[in-house]
Amino acid sequence: MRRLCRCLGMAFALTLTLPLVAACGGLIPPSPGSIQAADRLEAFHRLPVPPFERPVEIRWNAHLVPYVLAETDRDGALALGMVHAHLRLGQMEVLKRIARGRISEMTGPFTAGFDAAIRAIGFATAAPDILRRMPSETRAWLDAYVAGINFYKSATDARPPEFSALGIEEEPWTAEDTLALGRLGGMDFTWIVLPELLKLRATPQWQAVWDQLARLGGETRLPGSGAAAPAHGRANMLAALFRLTTRLGSNSIAVAPSRSASGSALIANDPHLGLHLPNTWLMAGLHTPSYKAVGMMAPGLPVFAFGRTPCLAWGGTNLHGWNTDLVDLSGHPDPLSEDVHDIGVRFWFDTEARIRRSDLGPVISDAALLEFPPGGAYAARWIGHLPSDEITALLDLLKAPNGRGLSGTLRSFAVPAQNIVYADCEGNIGHLVATWLPDRPVAFPPDIFVDAATSQRHWERILTSGDLPSIENPEAGYVVSANDRAFGAPPTRIGLSFSPGQRAERLAQLVEALDPVDLSDLTTIQRDVYSAAAHALARLILTSAPAGAALVPDLAGWQGTYEPDSRGALVYEAILTHLAPDAFGAAGRSAELAFWLKTGFLDIKAAEVFRSLDEARRRELVAASFADAEGEIGAHEVWGDRHRLAYRHYLGLIPVLGAGYRIGDLPGRGGRETVLKSGAELEIDQHSPSFGSHARHVSDLGDPDANFFVLLGGQDGWFGSRAFDDQIPLWTAGESIQLPLSLDAIRNRFPIVSGGVNTPLPTVSR
Repeated sequence: MRRLCRCLGMAFALTLTLPLVAACGGLIPPSPGSIQAADRLEAFHRLPVPPFERPVEIRWNAHLVPYVLAETDRDGALALGMVHAHLRLGQMEVLKRIARGRISEMTGPFTAGFDAAIRAIGFATAAPDILRRMPSETRAWLDAYVAGINFYKSATDARPPEFSALGIEEEPWTAEDTLALGRLGGMDFTWIVLPELLKLRATPQWQAVWDQLARLGGETRLPGSGAAAPAHGRANMLAALFRLTTRLGSNSIAVAPSRSASGSALIANDPHLGLHLPNTWLMAGLHTPSYKAVGMMAPGLPVFAFGRTPCLAWGGTNLHGWNTDLVDLSGHPDPLSEDVHDIGVRFWFDTEARIRRSDLGPVISDAALLEFPPGGAYAARWIGHLPSDEITALLDLLKAPNGRGLSGTLRSFAVPAQNIVYADCEGNIGHLVATWLPDRPVAFPPDIFVDAATSQRHWERILTSGDLPSIENPEAGYVVSANDRAFGAPPTRIGLSFSPGQRAERLAQLVEALDPVDLSDLTTIQRDVYSAAAHALARLILTSAPAGAALVPDLAGWQGTYEPDSRGALVYEAILTHLAPDAFGAAGRSAELAFWLKTGFLDIKAAEVFRSLDEARRRELVAASFADAEGEIGAHEVWGDRHRLAYRHYLGLIPVLGAGYRIGDLPGRGGRETVLKSGAELEIDQHSPSFGSHARHVSDLGDPDANFFVLLGGQDGWFGSRAFDDQIPLWTAGESIQLPLSLDAIRNRFPIVSGGVNTPLPTVSR
């Protein structure tokens, strides 16, 4: 969670001083685990009778996973709004303020620049047009969901700790708030590396890096392993904020019946996002006349991001699509307008932000957090400013009879740009692209900026999922996706930089090695921690290692896995922490290091740079790196001693005062580019990864009840609740929670019933 809101953490450090201790009693949290699951269920059960049209059952299991059974769609949506608010109201209110550029209302004056930048981006810009064009059925669903949130807020005075700790004031939830949250999660992956790209553009290394990205659309093939199978600054803090909801990693696998032990299609989904508590997702089940589904939902959004219906299961990975034009406005004849935004500031004077706009988008170069070329004006022309309709697309997906028509079903889905992997009950599996893209030339662009006339020409036609590549029922009997460049001949340029192919290649290798494949195999694959690129670089380093160096046996014996008890993984990372900066510096390529680190190419590019040096220089650098590493790590330390999986509420970032919101940590698994990703930094001091694998799903499409999910953390966002982190033992053990679809199994697995009626609540274990 450290990088999730580094900007918030720094703001707290500067603004939450001793006067706040007296003013903000909410910073004294309940003890972890002191609030029983039964107490949280009882609080929900004590709500007044909701305005349901027909009787509704809201069923729960012991992990506080809700399952809504309603006789009308409208009641189902209203009940979902209620349970989202009950479980995650604090998280929803914080995210809403981030999406609206209202961070300073919670944190103070340090974040006013972030608010100005976010308002310039305009996550809610398209909301009025989206609502006007939205089909009546979707609008009724959205309005009922919003009504459920507001009913809950009006029905109880109880508020989670975020309200008092961050000074959150009461206000109604709106449909526009939900749409703004959806756009916050729809940011381009490339925005995260944009600060580094802009820095690089001002260096002599720029053209070389740009040319490297142009090769195969930004993907570099792995070097053979010979074996089987940190940047700082305010702009980077803005990018770190974007990591909150942007899928930086993620893996999806679909297996055809021909390879399945059950004879039915299988699916496994493993999204990667910021490692924070509460988790980005919450689990839920839904049973209404039109919609029957189980899966993961984002709090504040009334749709399933990934999961299972009786006919279909699906998941997604970030496409790394480039849905933005950075438009050079020089010579563009249309005048700029200017809006003045009032920014509320906690503990300080309110301020203003002046935001210029062109007909092509906001003048993003006015944001002082980003280093654009001086003297120019550059607009951000983003697909997210167009009135796409992701809610309708995902609701229609729940009614799809199979996966074969999903490209049409998802035509209104624009952001975030996704690879969608699916499996269905008819045995079909597939992989398609869900996004909107300008009709650009496939050839890699000459620069990161485009002139206004060219942008206008490219945006005359917008391509949707039906126009973009797809794979259906491949002969191999499986599909995999891991943010790699999966399609070789797209009709338009999809992205600037994709992840290295190694995670997708590893997934394919693991599936190929199994015949047949079952759900337990997929769960094992999801937890794989082998890195081919790191293994290859370790072997390359050994060719220049000093004879007799103490760490040579540890590195030589390493098999490329980032298990918590791995001595070799720790030794490799300790050596690379010194060797990578020194090698890039010796090659005259220091400016590239931070960029390749953020894009997942560090190990690959470090090997390339290392090979470019002469042997004498390689031996010199390796000897120094071995010596430095030996002085930094203990004789018996292993990877999990330094790489820690922290679990804490994001209020735990507050210096000193946040100590009560920190629960603990565990030895961490995984590395930069393992299937189970865990962080991206290059550091050897004790650290906790800021993003990585944080939720899992597997389903067998031959059995409506064979659906298993687990979160890193828990369902309940209320700090102090036992369900705040009660799934961590399941996560670490590779276990999960069953979410069935048949009514008998639902009632068996979810025995606790509430519906806003004054009936006795069944007993739940305390």
